[in-house]
Amino acid sequence: MKQDMNYGRRKVRVRIPNDLVEVTTVKPRESSRSTVDQQRELVLKALEDPTGSPRLASIIKPGDKVCIITSDITRLMPTRLVLPLVLDRLHKLGLSKRDISIVFALGMHRPHRRSEKIQLVGEDIFSRYDCVDSDPDDVEYVGDTEPAGTPVHVFRPVLQADRIICLGNVEYHYFAGYSGGLKAVLPGVCGRETVHRNHRMMFRAGSQRGRLSGNPVREDIDSVADLLDVDFIVNVIVDEIKNIEAAVAGHPVEAHRQAADVLDSTRRINVSAPGDLIVADAGGYPKDLNLYQAQKALDSASSFAADGAPIVFLAECAEGYGNEIFEKWLKRSTGREVRRRISRHFELGGHKAAALIDLADRYPVWLVSELAPSETGYCHMRKVSLPPDDQTLHLPGEVVKQMYRSSAEANQRGKPKAMVIPNAGSLCADVG
Repeated sequence: MKQDMNYGRRKVRVRIPNDLVEVTTVKPRESSRSTVDQQRELVLKALEDPTGSPRLASIIKPGDKVCIITSDITRLMPTRLVLPLVLDRLHKLGLSKRDISIVFALGMHRPHRRSEKIQLVGEDIFSRYDCVDSDPDDVEYVGDTEPAGTPVHVFRPVLQADRIICLGNVEYHYFAGYSGGLKAVLPGVCGRETVHRNHRMMFRAGSQRGRLSGNPVREDIDSVADLLDVDFIVNVIVDEIKNIEAAVAGHPVEAHRQAADVLDSTRRINVSAPGDLIVADAGGYPKDLNLYQAQKALDSASSFAADGAPIVFLAECAEGYGNEIFEKWLKRSTGREVRRRISRHFELGGHKAAALIDLADRYPVWLVSELAPSETGYCHMRKVSLPPDDQTLHLPGEVVKQMYRSSAEANQRGKPKAMVIPNAGSLCADVG
């Protein structure tokens, strides 16, 4: 069996020896291939029929200063399509361009290049509106969350607005449960201490992919609504080719819950038994821009794997590790030591190193990327190079051997089971 997998901005063909294994391709239920006009119509319908909130016409009045928070370059949010529809609605309500600011929610990510801002919103919007990156060092304290007590510091330009609208896409997140909703605020436009205190809860019970209730990280994020008036959200779900397949709007928590239910209806996959071999990709650009981002998809892929099953993971990582602190922790940590150290001395960036090393110590991972062998080794993974001229990639022999060992340890009868998972980060496994 040959399967085309996502790798950066292109496809890489991987050969799975289906004479040796039983191969299953894991995909979400097929989505409709909507035209751009149909995608716009989904957003417009959501704006007209918001969840848990009145329409914007009942919220915004002429002269209001409105801040629109949207995602940074590492996210799948199609800001370039959604933002003009929101702006058009605001202008019809009497707002001028001077009344509106657009903030890219960086969290702790690097600042954008000018070209990336234009890529996100388009030349016309970038040239006519105030479009700025959030700055975790230019923040103001607004209070503590309940019950976690996270001190919330928010980017000052956001607080200067009369009204706040958040845009985002909803997908699974490896410890916040789901992206979207008030995650645009925390961590999106918050200060370093706020993000630090929220993210250190990732090791608590319940902080996991596809969980909202009882998830301490997500509950902390949503409690920001008690400290900051976020007036409206527009959240979308995109398919594997980044087209909008669903949209919700309205109350920052209620509408987000609706979006999570919609996501589960197509992306939560019931699996009768875990795989003895996993071949997965991060979803291509921008999800595999660096290892810091791609790690989330690897976490998802591992949820489909039997104990000790090998994982072949494709993530281009053109920008390398993608985070200096993440890199520092990877290069100075071994085995379970990193989990103990990050629990005692939490540091943003180090939290992902701990999660990655913990995963790689439980599952042997072969990484197909642009990282050098030594860089791959720091991640406790094995390097796999693409063949010359990007011809078909064959699984290394050691992968096949490990697959049979995993299958034997699980007392698997018949052929071992292999799962091929394109866009792994978009899925959530329910095994058994």
